[in-house]
Amino acid sequence: MAKMLKVNQLPPMKDQHQLYYPERPQDEIDLVDLLRSLWASRLLIAGAVLVALLSALAYVYVTPAVYRSSAVYTPPAMQQVRTMVSWELENYPVTPEMLFDEFKAKLSSDQVRMEFFEQQVLGPEQRTDLADGAVIQEYRKFLRRLDVKPSGPKDAQLSVTVSVDDGDPMVAAENLRNFVALANQAALQALKDNFESVRASKMAELKSKMDALKFEAQRHREMRLQELEEALAVAQSLGLEESRVMSPAYGAAELPKGEGMAARLIDPPLYWQGAKELKAQIAAIKSANYVLYTAEELPRLESQYRHVRTAHVSTDGGLAYTEQQAPLPDFDPVKPRRALVIALALVAGFMVGVMVALIRGAFTRRAPQGDSA
Repeated sequence: MAKMLKVNQLPPMKDQHQLYYPERPQDEIDLVDLLRSLWASRLLIAGAVLVALLSALAYVYVTPAVYRSSAVYTPPAMQQVRTMVSWELENYPVTPEMLFDEFKAKLSSDQVRMEFFEQQVLGPEQRTDLADGAVIQEYRKFLRRLDVKPSGPKDAQLSVTVSVDDGDPMVAAENLRNFVALANQAALQALKDNFESVRASKMAELKSKMDALKFEAQRHREMRLQELEEALAVAQSLGLEESRVMSPAYGAAELPKGEGMAARLIDPPLYWQGAKELKAQIAAIKSANYVLYTAEELPRLESQYRHVRTAHVSTDGGLAYTEQQAPLPDFDPVKPRRALVIALALVAGFMVGVMVALIRGAFTRRAPQGDSA
């Protein structure tokens, strides 16, 4: 007989209507387990934060403090500029904007910075002791402590901010004042030199014009004297002592009137004025200044030349700027920023501790799985 199978030995039939649920991935992160792992590694995280905090405190107290002194400058007032210039030249108008631009250029000039570095920062004694390479290195360090920042649009920069850093706030403020004073002196000297150059050029131009007019006047004078002397010789040869210009004979010398023609007198010869009149004119021309026989433009040019010759620039006590913010000492250091350094150290230490704790927890969970396999 065929072997009979019991009902409970039959394989169960699969339910065709049973829903399929995918298995849960093994690599999902359980936040509860993550928090438990971090709590278990709390001493490690606290140690990392403590190490970072101690390192930050050591950096803050070992690094020397750097203090900064800043000042803001704007263009000078118009009255301040007018007191320096006695007579404004036509081709060189001195304006507050022009003077302030010269001041900003001197603030950024390598010549002014090097001169200030050698006089105020380095000193003549230290300059002789250091080699050229060491001096250049010190000068580069000084440039990193000096900052000049113009503000405003490029075509019209309305102000400039100058900052100097130093380990002593009083020294920083003093160096800033001395540097600005040196740049102001250089700007005023450049203004004076440019003014003198333009003044000399203007004087040479006016003198050239006056010399040309005087030469022309001298030529006309000599020609007039020659004409009068020739007429005098003719008059003396003819025996004309008195002038015949207004005589009846002269009045009868007229062109005949015709239809459509205007009557005019014929210019009499110069010798008709007579020997006496001609001698008087010759004596007057020889004794008088020949300026009387020049063009009317010469007196104006001579007056302008006198004004330009007396024009000058007085730079004593002058300023090429207006001080909006004085260079005062600031006792709050700009480097190192203690609060910021400590805060960043705490955040960095916490992040490093959490990262190490997570890596340690990952290796700890994988170790039992490897043993069971």
